[in-house]
Amino acid sequence: MKFQRRQLLQAFASLPVIHFLSGCSPKEDSSQPTVQTKNTKEILPTSGMKTGFLSIIQGPTTDQQTLINIFSPRLKTYTYEVTDELGQKQTVEKYETVKGPFFYNIDKIKVSGLNPQTNYKLQILDISLTSGSRSVVDERSFKSLDLSKANPEFALVSCMADDYRFNDVIDPMWNRLKAENVDFIAITGDVVYVDDKNLVERQKATEMDIWQRYVDTFKRIPLYHWYNLKPIFATWDDHDFGTNDGDKNFIGKEAATKIFKGAFFGPELTSGNTSWTMGPGGTSSLLTAFGQKFFFMDDRSFRQPNKESAVTSQPYGHWGESQHRWLIDNLKQDPTPAWIINGNQFFNGAKKTFIESLEQNHPIEFKTFVDELKTISAPVVFASGDVHLSEIMKISKDVIGFDSYEFTSSSMHSYLGDGWVNPLRVNGAYALDFNFMVFKSNVNNGGFNINTKCLGLPKESFFDMNFEISR
Repeated sequence: MKFQRRQLLQAFASLPVIHFLSGCSPKEDSSQPTVQTKNTKEILPTSGMKTGFLSIIQGPTTDQQTLINIFSPRLKTYTYEVTDELGQKQTVEKYETVKGPFFYNIDKIKVSGLNPQTNYKLQILDISLTSGSRSVVDERSFKSLDLSKANPEFALVSCMADDYRFNDVIDPMWNRLKAENVDFIAITGDVVYVDDKNLVERQKATEMDIWQRYVDTFKRIPLYHWYNLKPIFATWDDHDFGTNDGDKNFIGKEAATKIFKGAFFGPELTSGNTSWTMGPGGTSSLLTAFGQKFFFMDDRSFRQPNKESAVTSQPYGHWGESQHRWLIDNLKQDPTPAWIINGNQFFNGAKKTFIESLEQNHPIEFKTFVDELKTISAPVVFASGDVHLSEIMKISKDVIGFDSYEFTSSSMHSYLGDGWVNPLRVNGAYALDFNFMVFKSNVNNGGFNINTKCLGLPKESFFDMNFEISR
């Protein structure tokens, strides 16, 4: 069955893409039958309340604060209210509206004074300028990060194409993820395929083209219409940046950065033992939570062209010098176990020239990077997407000074790879089908205890493995 589905998708991969730009509203989240959510009962919307109308993203979140970004029609001025389980209003700051070039803006709000054990309700209100009457446009529920959890869980997701070829896959995949009830979602790129040939000729994307693709995709993807929002921490890769295998020379980089950060970013957050801070330029950021650090790297904004050889490669051709130094300096200063999360892979274990990776495309920076890892005290693991298959590579101490792993999760719903042999791949840690990974990651004696499982369409599970990483 899997083979037949994969063959069918590959057979139609060259067909023109058709988009339904309007008249295709998302299903109401409350009306969709879903698998039973584990661990906790799903919070249901108010009886009769329409939900899922707008595309809403719960972005960076700590134990006491969260950022929520709402795609709002340009001609509407909404009011946002948040209440706790007792109906008490919370502090809501609408601090920015990112103006789009056509029908949508992004309203950005910050909610403070949160309790991790409390469920909160967000209401989007349209208040009449003449009568003052209030109508609820949309309603969602959300929580902050519960740092008391002994085994926090997060999902690793990438490659989310929205075109018709994946219509029978998109909803079941997101329902499967929703049922896992993770604490947060880490996105490693390709949340949008900006370089869809129907709208964008490669390297010639306008600001309107880029916004159009983001708006259309976010309308279609269920994640942004769930009643129960989940914190999302994201970085991008080539397709949401704007063009396949793109680099810093992409002419639409400024517009792409504006809307990506508008959708997923906001002001830095610090509270208690958790924080979210931004890295240098682009889309890099750092989450500190659950006794771990999560570095989200930007592999596009400063990237030199892939065509450079090992001889002509720039010293910091992948991440740029400022971002590279930001990462290494943080790791040197703090022994906290860390995840390093990137769009494309770090290690080219398969030794394929067509697979983008730090090792393959920018070998000088790669050598500097692995040599520097030998000098730090923090244990690190690696996470990536991009390649349209999932695998786990073992990275030996001969390379970085200690044994570690790279976890690659791809794709959620996009083109499937052809598959290849990878000598670094952990035996059995492989999926060539639609999938995502879920991690239980906790710290023990200064190192990691990690359980990871790779899940696909309902009832499909590809592997479930445990790892220990220490210096």
